[in-house]
Amino acid sequence: MEKRTLQWFGALMLLWLVPAAAAAPVTNTSPNEAYGIGVALAKHPGGFVVFKIVPDSPAALSGAITNGDLVIAVAQSNAPPVYLTNWDSVSDAVALVRGPKGSIVRLTIIPQATNVSQERVVSLARGELKGVKFGGIWLGLTNGATAPEIELLRLSDKQPFKLQHPPNKFLVIEFWATWCAPCLRLMPQTQNEAQRYGSQSGVAWLTVSLDDTPEMPAKRVDSAGWNKTVNLWGGQPAAQAFGIHSIPEMFVIDPQGVIVYHGSPIYGDAVERFLQPTKKG
Repeated sequence: MEKRTLQWFGALMLLWLVPAAAAAPVTNTSPNEAYGIGVALAKHPGGFVVFKIVPDSPAALSGAITNGDLVIAVAQSNAPPVYLTNWDSVSDAVALVRGPKGSIVRLTIIPQATNVSQERVVSLARGELKGVKFGGIWLGLTNGATAPEIELLRLSDKQPFKLQHPPNKFLVIEFWATWCAPCLRLMPQTQNEAQRYGSQSGVAWLTVSLDDTPEMPAKRVDSAGWNKTVNLWGGQPAAQAFGIHSIPEMFVIDPQGVIVYHGSPIYGDAVERFLQPTKKG
């Protein structure tokens, strides 16, 4: 028990802002490569479970990770994810999460280690508390808030697309990225749902890519035939405007520009209830 406790404590320290010199020796690692996001991990059959979150850390301030969440994969920025199912060493997992200050790490998470249908990718910047790229610390929007008015780019023709206020129709917006495996799995269902509402002039289905550039999502959308939605690119500014720390993320905005739902993507009857005023009118 004592050995496990010490191992967990080490994981906690290593994943936050501890310079390499203060932790266990790391070969050829300079101090600015020893920054993390502020979570402590313990081994789990499916990967590594979060058992403590450091207050005021990137993980804590984002609100996107909670105790009991299961980390099944880790990716460096836009690189492919490394899956942790067969990993046994907490120290190795810690080393994968750590990196240069301000760099982006993406964790694929299953909430509370059981809710597989809610699998999502959380993006955070190591060691930075504010003023950083997507995954940094900015305020999220809540239900009842006014949706931001931002400029996006249409993927089909690279023309500007302005998210206006008020939109005068219901908007269902799903945020995604080509590096987000859960997003890609949901996109066909998103297309089916958009097609179901296609004949309703009072509902518009949009997807907004948070990739660094529009080229990759444009290719993916075209090759997959995802043409039932209005496909847009927003990058970091869109993530910051909507306060997004993890994806996939869906927003439902009413005709007055008020957010009536935000969270994991929902379909069928679950989303239908937020669009009822369209049918009543």
